[in-house]
Amino acid sequence: MKKLFSFVAAVLFAVSASAVVDTLTVDKFTADTTTYTDFSGVTATSAAVYAGQTAKSNKGAIQMRSKNSNSGIVSTTSGGKVLTVSVVWNAETTAKRVLDIYGSNTPYKSAADLYTNAQGTKIGSIAKSGETTTVTIDGDYYYVGLRSNDGAMYLDSITIEWDGSEAPEPEPTPDPEPVVIDTLTCAAAATAALAGSTDSAVVIGYVTEIVSVWTEDKGYLSFWMADSVNGGQVFEAYHAACKAAEDAPGLGDKVALKGKLGKYNTTPEMLAGCTYTILERSTVKPEEKGKVTIAEFLEAKDKFNIYTLTGTVSDIQKDKQDSTQYSVYGNFNLTDSTGTIYIYGLLTADGEAKKFLELGIEEGDVITLKGSYYEFNGNPQIKDAIFVSKTSGETALEAIRSEEKAEKRVVNGQLVIIRNGVMYNAAGTRME
Repeated sequence: MKKLFSFVAAVLFAVSASAVVDTLTVDKFTADTTTYTDFSGVTATSAAVYAGQTAKSNKGAIQMRSKNSNSGIVSTTSGGKVLTVSVVWNAETTAKRVLDIYGSNTPYKSAADLYTNAQGTKIGSIAKSGETTTVTIDGDYYYVGLRSNDGAMYLDSITIEWDGSEAPEPEPTPDPEPVVIDTLTCAAAATAALAGSTDSAVVIGYVTEIVSVWTEDKGYLSFWMADSVNGGQVFEAYHAACKAAEDAPGLGDKVALKGKLGKYNTTPEMLAGCTYTILERSTVKPEEKGKVTIAEFLEAKDKFNIYTLTGTVSDIQKDKQDSTQYSVYGNFNLTDSTGTIYIYGLLTADGEAKKFLELGIEEGDVITLKGSYYEFNGNPQIKDAIFVSKTSGETALEAIRSEEKAEKRVVNGQLVIIRNGVMYNAAGTRME
């Protein structure tokens, strides 16, 4: 009996001793910001090689999402048979998030496989709200894939245990049928996307609105297209790849957009990673229309040309992770004596994004910026405005006086300034 026990123990020890553990943390991957970034060729302890797409959260955790059907982690080379998968959740992950685990005996190519029929078999899930943080894999699977079931999630680490054995040769797959990519108008593409199509397609149309401008750190831009130059918002190119500013399309340009159809809520779009070819550059370019009041800007509703506005900054959006400082994007209200408009993103004079803190702008400062009219959910705003100049709150009143006729009076023993029929105190604060 003792000999039998010793033999079983030896076998169990041999299996345990051959197991190899990979611990994946955010430092293993390419992303060093909250921008989702592809990676490949990542290794740890085992023979497994990992690829996928992740971001680095503001708290320094692995960040994954389900949006755009391309975020996750897969093994492209096996580390043996998958034995267990464990996670350490980051505290900023909401309780409803679930990590889905897939197994396959065919090597994955990228995380996008996890959103197609190449995803393999779903072999487990780990819920943030549950007590279990480790799944023991039932079955023989030599490749593993991990993705969010729905929404953004944040993980301090992921541990995958392999048995170290050699993966079997995958069965040969037949040559795929040639893919015929349809060429669609913007209207046809929008109809197909809203109906749920995720087919690959080429969409030809004109750029009618720039949603987010190209910046070097992002390497992409987003824009609306239509079947005519003045056709409005019909089909969106979401995060279209772009390598340089001179390669970015402009308003009125005719482009051929290539990628996968999709939708986000009620927005028909070409999914992130799409590419484009500029077929024809527009001969009509945006004009600098000069300085206007906010009321004049709102009345014009000109989404094409560029206007200069000066006003007082208020209600600067705070950083979501640290409420003691402002967001790096620069979202705030701009007010002059004629009205208020929301600024959604302030770029530097050189067009750099996420540099708002370096501009040193505080509430009460008077700034000058440039931008075009934009609407979000029917609300007017300027998106990705360009910073021109700033006057601090202490001298803001003098800056405004130099541009607008002001009248001094003493009211109830207090010095006030009346400008365009609006009363301000000596510090420049509007009085009711």
